[in-house]
Amino acid sequence: MITLRQNRVYQNLTNVASADEPDLLTAGNGANNMQSFLYYWKPQTVDEERDRGELLNHSASEQFDRVQVGDHVWHATVRDGELSIIGRIIVGHVVDQEGAARLLGKKSDELWARPHHIVAETNTAEPIREVRIPQLSASLRFEGPHDRLAVDNGKVSVFQLRAMRTLTLGSAAELERAYVRTA
Repeated sequence: MITLRQNRVYQNLTNVASADEPDLLTAGNGANNMQSFLYYWKPQTVDEERDRGELLNHSASEQFDRVQVGDHVWHATVRDGELSIIGRIIVGHVVDQEGAARLLGKKSDELWARPHHIVAETNTAEPIREVRIPQLSASLRFEGPHDRLAVDNGKVSVFQLRAMRTLTLGSAAELERAYVRTA
């Protein structure tokens, strides 16, 4: 059975793919429609992934159903109320777990068991690098009715980040500047 998401992907394919090739089931949304998201990882996850020494080239979540090829997914964490970005994935593929395993050359059970996986565009993955950005917490803006983080005495509640947030273009540019400046 094909889900609504899969049907949308099939309708937008830029390359012909078959249902048994999920790594090809990605739809480009073009440079003009690219979105940037802020996605939360628990500090423990950040530490584990950084200690593995691998590049930030893959992530998995129930929330990635609205992510498309070309989008930027900024990964963030909160430690002691301070917001940090840990890197960004420039999305090259949106796939299921089997598709991600094939693309990454891993076994499926070595990956997080989630329905949606994003894999970085070729040659764009970087090491995880935690950049504290408490000075930006109050100025970040998001699409939708809850367009900003509530900041109390410079601190952010992690509960505001449980759902992936769509960044405005200006806020995505602020994150980019902050991340590049510390490289």
